[in-house]
Amino acid sequence: MKKASELVGATPSAQVRPVSLALRRTVATFDALAPSLPIVVGCSGGADSLALATCLIDAGSRAGHDVYTITVDHGIRPESTAEAEEVVRKLTWLGADKAVREQVQVGSAGGPEAAARDARYEGLARAAAQLSAAGAPIWLGHTLDDQAEGVLLSLARGSGTHSLAGMRQGFEGGHVHSRIRPLLGLRRADTEACCNGLGLQYVVDPSNKADGPWKTADGQALRRAALRERALPALAQALGKDAAPALAKSAVLARQDDEALEAVAQTILAEVATEKDGQILLQAKALASHLPALRRRVLRLAGARVGLTELTATHLQALDALVSDWHGQGPVDLPAGQALREAKTGRMWLRATSER
Repeated sequence: MKKASELVGATPSAQVRPVSLALRRTVATFDALAPSLPIVVGCSGGADSLALATCLIDAGSRAGHDVYTITVDHGIRPESTAEAEEVVRKLTWLGADKAVREQVQVGSAGGPEAAARDARYEGLARAAAQLSAAGAPIWLGHTLDDQAEGVLLSLARGSGTHSLAGMRQGFEGGHVHSRIRPLLGLRRADTEACCNGLGLQYVVDPSNKADGPWKTADGQALRRAALRERALPALAQALGKDAAPALAKSAVLARQDDEALEAVAQTILAEVATEKDGQILLQAKALASHLPALRRRVLRLAGARVGLTELTATHLQALDALVSDWHGQGPVDLPAGQALREAKTGRMWLRATSER
């Protein structure tokens, strides 16, 4: 029996039960949809991911799945490599079939938090491929608290439904997606209690603290850390209740709305678009008859068809003007692409340029 299963037990304690039960249920779903795939877990050693990895080693082995763990070393702090190696040793002791450390280089694009996230996901995918698990999804320890924080950050950016929809659990539509987040219904307090109940010490990364050593370019606290430690407590005090559950519920509702709108937009795209020679041709007059929210979604989907995947709200607004407010304006320049409307035919072209 693996050490993780000894610790969790056949009948988990009250502290461990919420995480263990959630993962046993999720593994059963995964086993039904992907019985031959290993379980690949991203584990930093923090409370969320350590509780996730430990209970997955237990539940996965009981269901007959190999469990591999990947610990990403961002190299942000001098002690990060030693910490990552200690996490790998702990996961090996717990019974992971393979436990590896993956070194990444964190860039600067999008700010420190976004750059670290992008590097982390790239590192997880690279390590999974090296573990001969390239087709397997990555299991992540995001909780309801992470979802709530993401919703508030999206609101602060003025985002639409697509961003407000937040993170997927990973089995939507009866399919296994590339990332599985089985703890979205649980709180950070649940994962901390789980680790404490198992007698496992977890990593507390000072980089995730508002007063920690890692700052934004202008010297301010990291946005998510400041929101977690300052904004959400202030919101709870103002409202007289914890706002996180309601914010997470809003993400679920936004996801449902987003998926419905996306399905309608896909249908419209099929009606008004034709692909030819790496370009996409849109019947602008037909598209103009639809509501603005649907037009912008269709334009985003059309752009993605020809590789234009970095369109912002500003780009989509300019494209929509070619559809609904065209008065002879010239081409619209896009990241690695261009759009134009033909005066005679009323047709609109989107195409990628060679500078990509």
